[in-house]
Amino acid sequence: FPVTIGGGAGAVGCNTRSGAAGEGGIGRLYNISGSNVYYAGGGGGSDNTGAAGVGGLGGGGQGSNSYATPICSATSGNVNTGGGGGGAENNKPWGCGGSGVVIVRYPGPQRALGGSVYSCLGNTIHCFTSSANLIFQPDFVEPITYPIGVEYLVVAGGGGGGGYSGGGGGAGGFRTGTFTMSEGNYVVSVGAGGGKRRPGSNSSICGTGIPQDPPSSPANTFCNRTGRN
Repeated sequence: FPVTIGGGAGAVGCNTRSGAAGEGGIGRLYNISGSNVYYAGGGGGSDNTGAAGVGGLGGGGQGSNSYATPICSATSGNVNTGGGGGGAENNKPWGCGGSGVVIVRYPGPQRALGGSVYSCLGNTIHCFTSSANLIFQPDFVEPITYPIGVEYLVVAGGGGGGGYSGGGGGAGGFRTGTFTMSEGNYVVSVGAGGGKRRPGSNSSICGTGIPQDPPSSPANTFCNRTGRN
């Protein structure tokens, strides 16, 4: 059966071709953490007699097969990448989507609490692998002049792979941007990956100065939220 596999944030996936399942779509390369990292790769597809589809760069899971050499099982998308899960054929287990991630970067010394915090090339980076608060405080280490320009990356949880000649799961939504940070509390949500044929959950960062998305959000709610796949 022709099986369409999971699309990535950087490219669509491929259909099954002669002798092999389709590969997952490539994710997006982005450097906010201090190194170049691919996020949001699509999951690989399944094939009964051909080679299993490999996951796309950016955490996409591998698909499964039954009779080709080597025999492969579906794998889940990598955690905190938003990678899609690998598809399964027959009654084999499918791959779940990888969880999302939210990363925030601003220049200078640490000005806030929340997430895993480290410094790189004169910037402070907060990496959130689970939901929490980002709290900017006055005079955290020295007098602070607000506002401060902040860059962010938001990746939603990847979709789960399909079963019974299933395609790979689509990658989680991928979004980057900037906002002007003020003193106060920002709420960070990190989406979980999806199960079989299920979308991943949204990721978001919400607080003063971040444009509303979608525009129909309640008054005084400021969010940048990725869509689920």
